[in-house]
Amino acid sequence: MDNAKIKETAAKIVEGLDESVQFNILAQEDFTLEVEYPEDWDGEEYSDEDMAQLHKEIRALLKPRCYIKCDNWHLFYYEYMLFCDLEDDDALADNLEAFEVPSAWRIRVRRKTYELVGHEPLGFMFVKVPKRAAAQFEAALDNYLRRMEWKHHGFTQLALEALADILNEPHNC
Repeated sequence: MDNAKIKETAAKIVEGLDESVQFNILAQEDFTLEVEYPEDWDGEEYSDEDMAQLHKEIRALLKPRCYIKCDNWHLFYYEYMLFCDLEDDDALADNLEAFEVPSAWRIRVRRKTYELVGHEPLGFMFVKVPKRAAAQFEAALDNYLRRMEWKHHGFTQLALEALADILNEPHNC
């Protein structure tokens, strides 16, 4: 099968994925993709090489991140659950200031903390952000993720695994 068709199929698959499935795919080294062909299928089937390329394209389209948008029903703000360094407010504050995010309300949650060997405890924080600043906030968090990966090698993978765990729990946001 040609590359363009595989990329198109990958884009359609990613578009239909639930957020929890996206985090599960990113958190795992390998994931299983099952293709069901309709009974009246007369096209060519995916080879093992095509499936490997499809897996690669799907992972490339998914963007690693350290946050989940929990709700959007409030009139003036969004609520995000952020995986972050619970002891270092400066890194988050610097990113929010650099991206000109108006003051956000932060609520720390220490129910479950995660640790990378030799580093501060990592965990979850809930942040309320004005709706008009959501795009800047998400850009700031993308930068925060890169900064934290540089500071704490393995942060991105741990964030993806922690968020996948939370989303797989029956009482997620």
